[in-house]
Amino acid sequence: MQALISDLLAFSRVGRTEFSPVPVDLDEALGHALDNLTERVAEKGATIEVDPLPTVMGERTLLATVFQNLVGNP
Repeated sequence: MQALISDLLAFSRVGRTEFSPVPVDLDEALGHALDNLTERVAEKGATIEVDPLPTVMGERTLLATVFQNLVGNP
């Protein structure tokens, strides 16, 4: 729950702060998203398979949120 609150606060600052992209390991960002969705995935009996993902320039929290939305929205 604390991670979700922290991520929500970071997301709320996006329009108010200057964006400085940093290297983001997409495997880690996806892992963070899947951690947040553990219960939902278990409830649905879903299996998630992922090939290795690259490192890209971006904002970790926002990229994790994109993955969370993609996986979490049926």
